[in-house]
Amino acid sequence: MAIMNSVTNHIVRRGMDIHQAHQSSGGHRKHGDKSLLTPLAIATLAFTSIIFFFTIMMASYTYGHLIPTLAMVETPTALLIETTTTEEKEDSTDKEPLLEQCEVTLIQQTPITASIRTTLQHLRVNGGFSGRYRGLSMFVVYFLLCSQFSIVFSFLPYGLGDVLTMIVLSTIRMGWTHAIVSAPSPLPWFRRLPSVKTFKKIAPITAIVALSEELSIGVPFLFAGALGLFKSIDRQASGETIEDPEACLLKIFAVAAVFFSCVILVVVPVTMVMARIHASLIEENVDTIVSVHREPLSIKEAWKSVDWNARVHVYKAYLKGFAIQMSIMILFSAVVYVQLVMFLGPKFPEVITQYMLMV
Repeated sequence: MAIMNSVTNHIVRRGMDIHQAHQSSGGHRKHGDKSLLTPLAIATLAFTSIIFFFTIMMASYTYGHLIPTLAMVETPTALLIETTTTEEKEDSTDKEPLLEQCEVTLIQQTPITASIRTTLQHLRVNGGFSGRYRGLSMFVVYFLLCSQFSIVFSFLPYGLGDVLTMIVLSTIRMGWTHAIVSAPSPLPWFRRLPSVKTFKKIAPITAIVALSEELSIGVPFLFAGALGLFKSIDRQASGETIEDPEACLLKIFAVAAVFFSCVILVVVPVTMVMARIHASLIEENVDTIVSVHREPLSIKEAWKSVDWNARVHVYKAYLKGFAIQMSIMILFSAVVYVQLVMFLGPKFPEVITQYMLMV
């Protein structure tokens, strides 16, 4: 969540800067005193953008949060098949009963979340079409609360405000996990929130997850500074020519590699531990849509339960979700490109050039 907040804040700040530049320049879609886009074109692009916004938000929730979390908490069950056979003793004159031999076969069942298709089918069975959006209202409330608390704690340095925010809202975060894992209930989400007494059980692992997310941002940031990447960016922003563009590009790839390494090797594993601890604290009388540990787990026990196969399972879920979201973004970009070409015609290159200069 700290990663999401940081990225969101950066996008908002960048958007405000572009908007201010847009206002000061009189708008980059002006060609003399005549608008380059007709009202119909503006309405069409606005409608397309709204559709894209809601589509990517819903896809981001389902494929970026819901399904990966279900994959984190699911513990595959084993099917026990017992076969009984009888054999007659060699000495048939002996009237002892027949001997029985039992053969036990243990079959490890495939996780429900092994594929996105089976997961979506399972969610549809347990909640209809809206099953893929289970827990969405609670997630939105949690995200809004995180944003507000981050502002309240913004006076704290080095991202400690985001860490404190996650700790304070840890029971709500666990309530969201319970909402998506538990079977459908007629009770509203705010009446199914975990007891405040569970705070001390989840606060330590929440703090660890929050710190890992901050480190996944801070370490690449420091690495980029050590490589002199920020100086190169400042020189480019001031209009100077970069002496070695290839070296600068390699530095960017190196920083990105460090970031993704931190996320894959640190953030995701500890988040899995937190999710399994959350699921293990679901009340015994509550059914779940996937198999989870029903006894409370400590941090050590939850860490041991996360083996390599479980991690790969979650990595695949994230990768598939990312591919789906990227496909949606590419499709949207293609649609907008076609619309701009249709509405602008030969003026299209000019508008793109002005926009790139503005950004």
